[in-house]
Amino acid sequence: MIDWIGWHYILEFCNGVLAIAAAWSVVFLAYHVVKVGGQRRVRSWRKLPQALQLAVAVLAIAWGTFGIAVIWAVRYRHGGALVLGDFDAVVVSFFRLVLIGGFLCALRVITVPMRWRWPWLGAIASAALYLVWWSWQVF
Repeated sequence: MIDWIGWHYILEFCNGVLAIAAAWSVVFLAYHVVKVGGQRRVRSWRKLPQALQLAVAVLAIAWGTFGIAVIWAVRYRHGGALVLGDFDAVVVSFFRLVLIGGFLCALRVITVPMRWRWPWLGAIASAALYLVWWSWQVF
């Protein structure tokens, strides 16, 4: 279909656009959380209205997704190769942990009506089982 453009160029284009969209989302979601939180006089993170809880979860997802910008920049510097130094690996890992936390928070918020909130606890349990399996394979 697109023989004259390598797929890595399309990947780099998508990563760049995603990083830019994530950056804009982080800025305006943070503004929204601060502004609406101030309007509703929310004094405790534990007493956030459900809509603000979801906004914070999506903010974490957007912020975690912004970590793709690091991968994009590294691949750009190295001609398409993913050569992560120690610092880059730590930064990408940090953003991935934020992304995981954001998805778990969003799952927790949207499953409040369900009994015992089992979906997000199930996700944590599944992730823990995967971590055990992964550790067994790697070590």
